[in-house]
Amino acid sequence: DEGLQPRAIEREGPTGLITTTTWSNLHAENETRMLSVLVRDTPSQTRDVLNALASKFNGQATSAPDLTPWLALQTWLEAAGERRVTIPYAHELASLCNPRAVRLRRDFSQVLTLVQTHAILHQMSRERDGEGRIVATLADYAAVHHLIADIIDEGVEATVNPTVRETVDVVRELWNRSVAA
Repeated sequence: DEGLQPRAIEREGPTGLITTTTWSNLHAENETRMLSVLVRDTPSQTRDVLNALASKFNGQATSAPDLTPWLALQTWLEAAGERRVTIPYAHELASLCNPRAVRLRRDFSQVLTLVQTHAILHQMSRERDGEGRIVATLADYAAVHHLIADIIDEGVEATVNPTVRETVDVVRELWNRSVAA
């Protein structure tokens, strides 16, 4: 009755947050604190959604997925799995980042966390260091890069001042006209 009210929720970590919105982008400060995954907005994706809805309403919907393997993995990670990871090439990755993209101060940590997560999930095929930590490989980075390169690139691009972006677009158009003439 009183509308939206704030409330504090405390949970022992680590924690994660998944949130959704219909906005095309979030406030720039929020974008630097999370990775946004955009839903594909293509005709083929819309066709797939429509077909899934049609299946649901005509009694042909698929059953819920079997989560047993995922729950078993979680149980194993809690009971026997190693969660400490070292990324021996982290400094080399840092040196390859554009230091002018201030946003990368936060995004880079997220990338490294995802590399660690990938290594944890593949720990049975990873070496261990002298302290028993999982040693992340370039395969871990490659898998993460494949998943989030576009997200990071878009985020870094979003930090460019709109006036600068507009100026670059105008210069590009003028250049294209002069080359075509």
